[in-house]
Amino acid sequence: MTLRVPDLTTTTSKAVAEPFIRAEGVSKIYGSETDGVVALADVDLNIDQREMVVIVGPSGCGKSTFMRILAGLTPATSGALWLGGDQVAGPRQDVGIVFQSAVLFPWRTVLENVMLPIDIQKRGRKEHMQWVKDLLLLVGLSEFENRYPSELSGGMQQRVGIARALAHDPKVLLMDEPFGALDAMTRDHMNVELQRLWAASDKTVLFITHSIPEAVFLADRVVVMTPRPGRIAEIMPIDLPRERTLDMMSSPEFGAYVRRIRTHFGSTGALD
Repeated sequence: MTLRVPDLTTTTSKAVAEPFIRAEGVSKIYGSETDGVVALADVDLNIDQREMVVIVGPSGCGKSTFMRILAGLTPATSGALWLGGDQVAGPRQDVGIVFQSAVLFPWRTVLENVMLPIDIQKRGRKEHMQWVKDLLLLVGLSEFENRYPSELSGGMQQRVGIARALAHDPKVLLMDEPFGALDAMTRDHMNVELQRLWAASDKTVLFITHSIPEAVFLADRVVVMTPRPGRIAEIMPIDLPRERTLDMMSSPEFGAYVRRIRTHFGSTGALD
């Protein structure tokens, strides 16, 4: 199988579209620059609008750090990031984040948890109530809007987290290993559901994982990170048809992508 490689040599008279997300020389050092921990080193990355990009790498390689810098939650030590033409200089309202755990408020119902960004940004509950109910329908939880988090399974709680991240209609959805704590069957189901939700929206998604099969299943492109300090080892386009099915994961084509990514990490098995 031949993996698709973008042709970077072809010239055209048409102007090249500006990438929706652009990272140039992004580095992050925790502590002093002389004896601190280098989490990221000189990361350059362009992401197009409505693209699904997955970053894969071992623990501690700076995946989550890069996401936090893009969200404006952590400043870069050097380099810069642009989103929609604007340089990222602090927290942004056009970004939604789904964390490793759902982090739901136990005293709020499902609907109230999804409504939280609307309340924080004072956008008006009445005007957004139908939108939030539509989101719950989209993630398959419309019948559970009055339930509390303790009454939901782990996968259902993560779906509430996804709906909450979409409540204020962000341009970008950042997902930091959101399914890592789920059992294998639920994780597979959530990956299928995420693909469906992404296809039904106009969102740009940056997804972080340490699972190579998950990265290949979801991504338009997989960004492979080195161990700390995190650098980009390879950016791999995934030329598999959409909509992807779980049966596709046993195909020779899928396996070829997984094996190629795994070569970056030797025989440790850390990313299985």
